[in-house]
Amino acid sequence: MAVKETLVTVTTTPTLLADPGLGRDHADTVWFEVANGSAATVYLGGPNVTTTSGRPVVAGASWSATLGKGDALYGVVAAATADVNTFKSRV
Repeated sequence: MAVKETLVTVTTTPTLLADPGLGRDHADTVWFEVANGSAATVYLGGPNVTTTSGRPVVAGASWSATLGKGDALYGVVAAATADVNTFKSRV
């Protein structure tokens, strides 16, 4: 599988970035990267992620991980929106 890139607009409510258990992402593991090209910090976590509980990815930074089946990843911002690029590939 080739690397798939997607532009996702993250809002102040948890926004789904990746779910290896759904549709085309269905695989045992998926390599996933979030590249924050916006001016805002994006916070990563589960479906209830908040700006206090999430893992921060500051403007211009990126974060990557290997996600297992069912490991949905969400993002949230403190105000307005942030556009992030996501990259994923089966491992």
